[in-house]
Amino acid sequence: MAQAQGLADLKRITRKTSTSIAMIVVYIVLYVVVSALAKYIIHGVLPMYGIMVMDYEVYAQILPALAFGYLIVSAVARFFYWSPSASTATLLRRP
Repeated sequence: MAQAQGLADLKRITRKTSTSIAMIVVYIVLYVVVSALAKYIIHGVLPMYGIMVMDYEVYAQILPALAFGYLIVSAVARFFYWSPSASTATLLRRP
């Protein structure tokens, strides 16, 4: 019985770890796409309509960088939490 519970826990930990890694990759890819899209809109689309906002591009890039940075750091923290070698984090996290 205890061995079956241990196997179920191992499967759950493996699934959570794999999901965390996948989310890190997804967030990084999404950030690159959103950043490239913003750059294209600011440098390609808006100037066609006479809207020159190139000086403010840095401000338009900060919001996605902060948002995706938070998501990426959270996913990395989740990965370390579910990683089998992170027993200290597990002990500190559980009440």
